[in-house]
Amino acid sequence: MAKRFGKYELVRSLGHGGMAEAWLAKARGAAGVTKPVVLKKVLPELAAQPDLIESFIAEAQISATLSHGNIAQVFEFGELGGEYFLAMEWVNGRSLAHVLSRAAKKGYWHLPFPVAAYIAAETLKGLHHAHTRKGDDGKPLHLVHRDVTPDNILVSFEGEVKVADFGIAKAKLAGRKETQVGVVKGKFLYFSPEQATGKKLDARADVYTVGACLYQMVTGQLAFDGPFMQVMPTLVANKYRPVRELNPEVPEALEAIIDRAMVKDLASRYRSAQQMLEALTSWLSENAPSFSADRLKLLLDFLYEEEHVAEGEARELDEAERDQLAAWRPAGKPPRARSPDSTVAELEPVVDRGPSPSGNRTLKLAAIAMGAVLLVATLGLASVLLTTDPPAQPIEPVPVKALPPPKPTPVVEAPTPPPEEPAPPPPDQSHRTLKLLADTHVVTRRPGSTHWKALDPASTWRVSLITPGPLIANVVLEFDDVNGKQLVPIKSGETLQVRKKRSVGVTCEPGSRAAPEQIATLLLNGDTATQRLRIDPLQCADYEQAKRVELDHEKHYALTMPTGSDAKLGQGVPLTVGWRVRLKDGAFSAGSLKPGGTAPLSGALFLEVGFLDQTVSDNQGGVELKLDETEGDDELSGSGGTVARVGKEKVGPVMSYEESMALPLVQKARSLMQRGRFPEVLPVIAPCFKEAKAVPECYRLEGEAYVRMDQPERAAVSYRRFLELAEPKHPARHSVTEFLKDQEP
Repeated sequence: MAKRFGKYELVRSLGHGGMAEAWLAKARGAAGVTKPVVLKKVLPELAAQPDLIESFIAEAQISATLSHGNIAQVFEFGELGGEYFLAMEWVNGRSLAHVLSRAAKKGYWHLPFPVAAYIAAETLKGLHHAHTRKGDDGKPLHLVHRDVTPDNILVSFEGEVKVADFGIAKAKLAGRKETQVGVVKGKFLYFSPEQATGKKLDARADVYTVGACLYQMVTGQLAFDGPFMQVMPTLVANKYRPVRELNPEVPEALEAIIDRAMVKDLASRYRSAQQMLEALTSWLSENAPSFSADRLKLLLDFLYEEEHVAEGEARELDEAERDQLAAWRPAGKPPRARSPDSTVAELEPVVDRGPSPSGNRTLKLAAIAMGAVLLVATLGLASVLLTTDPPAQPIEPVPVKALPPPKPTPVVEAPTPPPEEPAPPPPDQSHRTLKLLADTHVVTRRPGSTHWKALDPASTWRVSLITPGPLIANVVLEFDDVNGKQLVPIKSGETLQVRKKRSVGVTCEPGSRAAPEQIATLLLNGDTATQRLRIDPLQCADYEQAKRVELDHEKHYALTMPTGSDAKLGQGVPLTVGWRVRLKDGAFSAGSLKPGGTAPLSGALFLEVGFLDQTVSDNQGGVELKLDETEGDDELSGSGGTVARVGKEKVGPVMSYEESMALPLVQKARSLMQRGRFPEVLPVIAPCFKEAKAVPECYRLEGEAYVRMDQPERAAVSYRRFLELAEPKHPARHSVTEFLKDQEP
């Protein structure tokens, strides 16, 4: 029989924290109507502390007045039989801490960047509402959460994000006896420097903590980790590892937002939750304009598929959703505390010595340490179950491999198939159909702009575009001033005179051919300073959601878009498909197709294709493109423009490993790899593919760079070419072969 607590029926315990115990309960109303709530009761051992209870009551009364979609609402506060309690909104989902743990178990050692930014932005909405709350007298209440940790950020299965325990954290510290009964135990890892030193707090302390949570979401690691006495000096000094040192794939603009949120100097930090929210919203609009709660729901549907099946609420994911999940999945493994010089280590002779006892011991100790840190985290309200998924054990990344070696398959003797039943012939690759979905596979013409440059509004600036040639088309400058944003097109060689502008960014469209080693430059000459803004051709279109297909670079293809498809884009958006191929010389070639058009492709390693549109929210239907092998005429033309045939590659002399290591560009590329600057490797080695001799080492470096940037499909293309050319004694042959085995379905 269920326990009763006043008008509440206690269904099951959700656990105990340092302040209270939580129950999932049913509130019974008129006519037998019931409503699920979370009932939080103050622990008996704390109820005897008058100062703590007095502060708890005051904060609970304030929390009950907060009404916002991103705050877990407090319905009732009271006292029954000497026990103080709160009745709060039941969020059908999990805490962010639980989501991070489950995601790590399922291969997502960091959350997809749009997902992480969205969760942080929704959290900031709730915090801003509370920070700006006024009392009955019209004066600000100056509320500060003080405990915005992943345990207190709740994510519902419908894609909602809510902040829980608002105000309770302040009550925890009211008596200034932080050592009692685990009060704030484990929470110090998210403290801002001013909170760690006991200074007076304002809304910027919560901004810092949101930055720390975002740091954890995109790197898979805490900004600070370890025992209290060991961590506090580092935390107070605010010396955390740079975001992109842990995960080089994190966009620099997103790293800049985290760094500003977590900066020690309060004057330099975002002054409010709203200001940080605007920065994240701007980043999302440029990098994931169609992102919504439905995308967050998709990730949760996958992560908690087993629970949904058990409850009879599972749904089958369609092809587009599976493609999105695959695109989000990180290819590598989380880095260790300090990454070894993997490039150099990889090139040492490969000798299989079996498992290392000391290595096993190190992994065990690392796993125990991580588990201990997570176990001391206090209870998150409203959706934390009795147990939490154990954190994924940190594994030292293998230099080339993106996945651990496959387990050996037991040898089972099978009967030899009778000769009259031969194996089916391999599928015909000369004719393929590529299905594009209008609400999934898109190529945005306006991706994230290049890095923004701050301008001195008091200065006059002369802005010039240095000749981009055919690499870049339709360059648009985006200026920001007190009146908002202003878009100004600029042509090659043109100079603009600019006054009273605070910043400038660049957007563009891809030209007919974009070689990675060539860039355009925006020159900014001010009264007292000169700045340069790089415009990378590969940033002129976003192919993140495009469909990718591997091609044979020695063959010729024709890509055709048929007429009469059921694809429909947004109002006023023409039905056009954008395509891009990576050529064997390291360059990209791009174009577009309209219904009935054909584009010739030659010398390509892979193809990326998608509808040219800015958003997918109002798209529907799809189209089946035809990809056919052709005879390889010297030149073909169609709606997609003209592309000159590169021809069949002539495999001449191959450069030895020793010779290639003496090449300056190989040395520079290896140096960049060692410093974690993986995207810069590609333009550095591009001229390598035009050497008189084929250079296997350049293909290997290219493949490793793609692995580090979580693009295993592209890495596989480079690695296969490396194995074709590399000498048998090349020291990286073994690890490359193992990587390709792991990529096989």
